[in-house]
Amino acid sequence: MHIGPGCTVCAEVHLTTDITLARHVIVNTGATLSHDVQVDDYVTIAPGATLSGAVRVGEGADLGTRCTAIQGIAIGAWSVVGAGAVLTAAVAPNVTVVGIPAKIIKSRAAGWHLE
Repeated sequence: MHIGPGCTVCAEVHLTTDITLARHVIVNTGATLSHDVQVDDYVTIAPGATLSGAVRVGEGADLGTRCTAIQGIAIGAWSVVGAGAVLTAAVAPNVTVVGIPAKIIKSRAAGWHLE
């Protein structure tokens, strides 16, 4: 397990084996990160989120409360995942997804977060 500088891991978080949290990641209360999860810089994981094994979360992604990502998917940089969404396929960078299964409701140009 690797927890980078500036990370916050809140109460009742469950981290299993081979988890990597890069810099300035927030893992909120009650979240679960299963084996081989990789989280890039500046990611926010809201309370109760569940990331199954081998999930990769790109830089700056914002994962909503109680969202679920099935095993082996990638969540693109600067994407936003709505509360309660179920991710059954890869999420492109710079999009917002919601629902069960998650669908894109908004796309943004690369660099939108710098405006």
